[in-house]
Amino acid sequence: MLPPMPPRPRVHQLSVPNLSEIDFGALRAGRLARLQAMLKRHDFPVALLYNTANIRYATGVDVMAVWTAGTFARYCLVPAEGAPILFEYKGSIHVSQKVVRDVRPAYTWQYGGAAARDKAREWARSIRSALRELGLERERLAVDKVDTAGFLALQDEGIAITDVGAATVDAREVKTPEEVALFAINGGIGDAMLAEFEAAIRPGIREYELWAVLSDALLRRHGEGLFTRLVASGTNTNPWLTEAHDKVVMPGDLVGVDTDANGYEG
Repeated sequence: MLPPMPPRPRVHQLSVPNLSEIDFGALRAGRLARLQAMLKRHDFPVALLYNTANIRYATGVDVMAVWTAGTFARYCLVPAEGAPILFEYKGSIHVSQKVVRDVRPAYTWQYGGAAARDKAREWARSIRSALRELGLERERLAVDKVDTAGFLALQDEGIAITDVGAATVDAREVKTPEEVALFAINGGIGDAMLAEFEAAIRPGIREYELWAVLSDALLRRHGEGLFTRLVASGTNTNPWLTEAHDKVVMPGDLVGVDTDANGYEG
């Protein structure tokens, strides 16, 4: 027989992040070491990362994650040995320089229209130049994602590419002590979010108002944001995945929620 569950703490007793609880230098160093170990395991001498989560894992820096996730505005080169090079959105270079030693302006072409192809070729030449600096000009480049213009530009430049996914996934299989400490903090945040959400449920409240309660509870505890609007009530709960809108919660309605949040430090 399973032992009884421990009593749930009250909301005011739940953990709120304290910067002093985490050694961020050790967190960043540990993640980079894991990634570079997996690059070596999979015989990837160097990686080009555009995925926002991968950039933060490699460098410790996250800038405007929601916007940059779909704009190809920032990227980094990570050699299997040595320090990464972060190519940062021009207006945010000062932010990243607080953490990363080698920060350079990023090339972008996504909204360049007819000029995009030439700008992408300029970017590809800059990638080759950086690879030459690292002594890796003739090595395969392991990439997580790139758009069509970028892919064609790398081909035109004669840079051989491969998929980096095996290394970035395998790196995360083992969590560092600092990551485990972050899990504990974010578990407390999640409990507090759901406690405040549950307390707000009442007939007459609308789904989007409940979603706002969830977001508020997250942001007040140093979380970064929700990435879905999965709050549903009554008939909206089945089938699942109807996102919050102006439906009013009625007496007796079942209310469902997915927290779907980026917590403290992602």
